[in-house]
Amino acid sequence: MAGVSLISSTISPSLPFIISFSLAAIVLVTKKPNISLKIPPLLIAVTLFYLLIISIIIFSYPTLPDSDPYTWLDRTNKFFETKTVDTLVERPLFYYLDYIISVPMGIKPYVAFKYIFPFAPLLALPSLWLVSRRLQNKIQQVAFLLTPMLSASTLLYFTTPIPQSIIMVILVIFFCWLVYADYTQKRIWYYASGALMAAGYLYHESALLLFLAWALITSVTSAKSWYAKIRNNHLAFILAILLILTNIHILYKPTSLIRYWTTTAWAHIGEINLLFPASYINIDGRDVGWGNLTGVTKYYLYYAGPPVLLILFFTVFAIGKIKEYRRFLIDSLRSSPASKVILLSIIIFFSLSEIIPRLLNIAFLPERAWIFTGTFSMYLFISYIFYAKTIGKIASPALSLSLVFLTCISVGAALYINQGKVYSIPSNQLRAANWVKDNLPKNRIMMTTRNGNLLTFHSLSNTVLVDPQIFCADQNGLNSIISKISQVQFSTTDTLPERSPLEELRQYLNTNQKVSIQRVLELAQLSITSEHIPLAIDNVNLHHFLYVFFAKMDDQNLYGARPYFKTDPLNNCNQPTLNKYPNVFEQVYNDDERIIIWAVK
Repeated sequence: MAGVSLISSTISPSLPFIISFSLAAIVLVTKKPNISLKIPPLLIAVTLFYLLIISIIIFSYPTLPDSDPYTWLDRTNKFFETKTVDTLVERPLFYYLDYIISVPMGIKPYVAFKYIFPFAPLLALPSLWLVSRRLQNKIQQVAFLLTPMLSASTLLYFTTPIPQSIIMVILVIFFCWLVYADYTQKRIWYYASGALMAAGYLYHESALLLFLAWALITSVTSAKSWYAKIRNNHLAFILAILLILTNIHILYKPTSLIRYWTTTAWAHIGEINLLFPASYINIDGRDVGWGNLTGVTKYYLYYAGPPVLLILFFTVFAIGKIKEYRRFLIDSLRSSPASKVILLSIIIFFSLSEIIPRLLNIAFLPERAWIFTGTFSMYLFISYIFYAKTIGKIASPALSLSLVFLTCISVGAALYINQGKVYSIPSNQLRAANWVKDNLPKNRIMMTTRNGNLLTFHSLSNTVLVDPQIFCADQNGLNSIISKISQVQFSTTDTLPERSPLEELRQYLNTNQKVSIQRVLELAQLSITSEHIPLAIDNVNLHHFLYVFFAKMDDQNLYGARPYFKTDPLNNCNQPTLNKYPNVFEQVYNDDERIIIWAVK
C-alpha cells in the first residue's frame, strides 16, 4: 500500500479516483469472465523454456549486465532514501515498481535488479497465450509465444534491468490486446490497450509514440459515436473535462518531449545517407557506423533478427502474389481500429529504423526501433494464419517452423553475446573495485573514464568522469585536459590556474568551508553513496583524496570489434602517460598493467 500511496502522490492526487472510475466502467460494460485455473501444458513448457534461458543469461556473470543498469540502480537507491522523484521526468513508475518489489520482500534494490527484473518477460506470457490459443496448431502457437525472443537484441534488452525492459513488456501486452480486440471485436480490449500504453509513458518516453498512434486512430474512428454520446450525456462530458483540467500539468512533460524531439530532429536533418547503417552519426553526435558488409550483416541479424526479416520478406511476397490475402488485409484495416493502430505503429518504427536515417540522416536510436518493428511484425504472421482460417485452410507449416527455427538461432546468438558481456565488466575490474573499497580512504574521489558506475556501486566511491585522453596525452596536453576538467567539473568563481591544476584542485577541496564543499558536490554532480552524503556535507574539515582509475578494455570484449571503439584513444594507450610523472601520480595498485590506480600527491 505504501507503494500505491507514493505513486498517487507523485503522479496526481486524482489517480485513485481515476482508477476507481475506470474499473467501475469496465465492470459495467463486461460480463463475468469464464476463468479456468487449468494451465495448458504448452504454456507450461514455454514458460519453463523462458525460465531456463533467462537463468542462463543472468547467472553468466556476477555483476549487472552493462553500465546503464548501475545508473538506474544509483537513482533507485536515492529514491529509496528520499521517496521523491521528479514527476514524469525520471520515469517514476520504474522506481515505484522496484520499491513495491523490494520492500515487502526485504531485499536490496541490487537483488531486485540482478535476479527479479530480468524475469519480467514472463509477465507478457498470459497475453501472448490469449492470442496464440486462437491459432490453428501448436507450432503456430509456439512461434507466437516466442515473440520476445525474435532477435538477440530484443531478448537481451528484455533481461536488462532498466526502464526500457519494462516498456518492452508493456509493448508486447499492448500488441496482444490489440490483436485480441481485432480478432474478437471486443472494444474493451482496445481501450484497455490505450490505457496501458498511457501508463507505460511513466516507465519510458517511447510509449508516447504508441499512445499518440492509438489516440489518433481512436479519435478518427470514434468521432461520430463520441459526439452522439456527448449530446446525450452532458454531465459525464462536463465531469470528464473537469478531470482533464484539474490534471493538466500531467501533459506538460509529454508536450515538452514532443517539442524536444521535433527540435532535435530538425537540427540533425542532413543530406541523404544511403550508406546507413555502414556509416551514420547517432543523435548524440557519435559515429557508430558498422563499417562494411560484414558489420551491416551483423547489425540486421542482431537488431532486426532473422525471424523478423523472414516475416517482412514473406509479407511483401504474399501481398504481391496472393490477391485474396491482399484483400483480407485491406478489409481488416477498414473494419478494425486495432489493426490500424498496429499498421501505423509498424510504419512509425520502421521509418525510425530504416527510412528516416537514410532520407533525413536522423538516427534516433534506429537499432532500438527495430525491437518495436519486430514485435508488431508478428501481426503480419498471424494475419496470414487468420486469412488461411477464413478460407477454410491451414496455413503452411513451413512458415511457422521456419520462424521457430530462426527464433532459436536468435536465442543462441543472444546467449553467445551475453557470454561476451562477462568481459565488459571483467573480474579484474570487480576485484580492483573491491580493493578500493577495502584499502583506500573513504573520503576519496576516483577520476575515471568508463568505469564510473562500477566504482560508484562496488567500491562505494565518489566518481568523476574525465576525458580518456588524460591517460595518453603529453605534458602540455595533460595540463590542458586536467585544467579543463577542473574548471568544468569543479567550476568555481575563482578560475583554477593551469600551472598545477591537480594540486590546486586538491587544495580547493581540502581547505574550503562547508558551503563550498556543498557547492563542489553539486557542480561536479558526483555520484555519492548514501552513507557518504553526511560525511561529505557535515564535516567542514573534510579532506578529499584524489585517485585516478585506469582500466584497459578486455581483449574479448565484444564492443572492441565496433569501428568507433577502435578509434577510442584509451584502447590505443599501452603505456599511460601518468606513469611518466611519479612526482604527481603515485601508483597504488597495478594488476598486470591492465588496471592501474594512481594517488594524486
